[in-house]
Amino acid sequence: MNDFYPSKMMLGDPPGLASPWIPRSQLPALLRSLSWENGGEQVAQAVIVGQAGSGKTQLAAAVFRQLADEADLALWVSHDRQNLVEAYAEAESKIHSTEVRDGGVDVDLIESSEEVARRFVSRLRDRATWPYRWVIVIDNVSNSRGVLEDWLWPPLAPHGRTLLTTQTTLKVNSSACTLWHLGPLEQQEVRAFLNDALPRDSSSEERSIIGHLAGMVGGHPLSLQMIHTLLRESRLEPSKVLSKIVSPSRHAEELMSSGRYLEATHQLRQLVDTQSSELPITHPTVLATKANLATALAGIGHFDEARDLLAALVFRMSEALGSEHPTTLTTRANLARLHGQVGDLPRAIEELSSLVADLERVLGPDHPTTLTTRANLAQVRGQAGELAGAIAELSRLVSDQERVLGADHPTVLAARANLAQMHGETGDALRALAELRDLVADQNRVLGADHPTTLTTRANLAQTYGQAGNAPRALADLRELLRDQERVMGQDHPMVLATHHKIAFWLNSLGRHAEALAALERAIPERVGEAAEMNSFTADHVHRSAT
Repeated sequence: MNDFYPSKMMLGDPPGLASPWIPRSQLPALLRSLSWENGGEQVAQAVIVGQAGSGKTQLAAAVFRQLADEADLALWVSHDRQNLVEAYAEAESKIHSTEVRDGGVDVDLIESSEEVARRFVSRLRDRATWPYRWVIVIDNVSNSRGVLEDWLWPPLAPHGRTLLTTQTTLKVNSSACTLWHLGPLEQQEVRAFLNDALPRDSSSEERSIIGHLAGMVGGHPLSLQMIHTLLRESRLEPSKVLSKIVSPSRHAEELMSSGRYLEATHQLRQLVDTQSSELPITHPTVLATKANLATALAGIGHFDEARDLLAALVFRMSEALGSEHPTTLTTRANLARLHGQVGDLPRAIEELSSLVADLERVLGPDHPTTLTTRANLAQVRGQAGELAGAIAELSRLVSDQERVLGADHPTVLAARANLAQMHGETGDALRALAELRDLVADQNRVLGADHPTTLTTRANLAQTYGQAGNAPRALADLRELLRDQERVMGQDHPMVLATHHKIAFWLNSLGRHAEALAALERAIPERVGEAAEMNSFTADHVHRSAT
């Protein structure tokens, strides 16, 4: 720190270090690359790249606190452009006030926040007139040059340090800027962290169990912190954590990932009972298991029960974690989506709109949860008949997702499918056809021709041909699709039966009634399910059409 600087400043609100804190192996080297004490007056910038929950913000916060001790000005700011402008303007105003107080010239100007912010960036660049050390951390940047216009980018300067965190791999044009990829913790780091939670006199058997836990939990920081808390604060034995919490949780997740929601529901109900007998009802482990239970309940169609459970969870999470904790916000998103699934569309729209605003403020507009919630909001608006607004929002969303996630990301492909479907619902069949043809080509390339999502889009494309007046093309495409579905999924899969039903519909529209009845026999409603789409066209329709 320069002793002659009149007032050391720390601006912004860096998060506190999590308890328990997981020291990352990259921390010492990252500090050495940025510290003035270690590296002298070299020019240095760094970018931490990692997925959501990887611990990049926590690592940046640890670096920020140590560099702030060496700097005269330390600024922490989130990635949103307006936040940056306001933070820069606030810093410039405070510095100017300090200079006036110490005898500088006061200039009474009427300036916008952006004009004041530009003066701040110019100040950082000009060491001759402002030689003080500064460090700026910009958290959760989605795209450095997309969000940070050239003038907003902190300048390269020997007396300055810039650190960014992002989920997106950024192109670094300067050799002074280094990339630090933050993945899951290594197994030895996981074992060391979990062993730290045990008393010093723990047996070798208990430490052996820690090795099994480390292998099952993996290197995700949030999961590790939860297990560490169970071992140290709740004083659960490692064997009990493994047998009653970790193993059943992993099994339930595997069941849900394979679509076996009924089995997962039974597993999770038992797990909730077990955890509730060992832990407080607001413990993060109990809350996480109940959230998984709500997902499983929705998977078997128990929407009301799932909604009641999520509503109670939002209340508990707000108390235990805080109303703006990412887990609380995600649970609110799941609850709002369930309102739509049970038909309460006005409430779903209201809650999703409020949630999008909160997510953009807390997590940022480009955070995956924010983007997903915007997609849910657009879909619910479409279901409520607000097609024009839903299409406009989905169009903006696809553009944002492509910028943040990349054009081939599965989430982007799903949003494009929803957009094409809405264009079809407005009667713009030609546009829907063009979009679906392009989407099928991209899904074949990215996901593969036999992926269930690709097959679903082919079914939608065939249906759209029929709705556009080309029933023969719809029928031909559906028959080709049926052969692929039977090969990949088997003859009794619900999607296969649904395709038989669609074939029957278009056969009947072409006057081929006997063939339509034969196709319907392969798509008995009891086998297909209770969905309205499957029951809306029956043998009675064929008989009436034939008379």
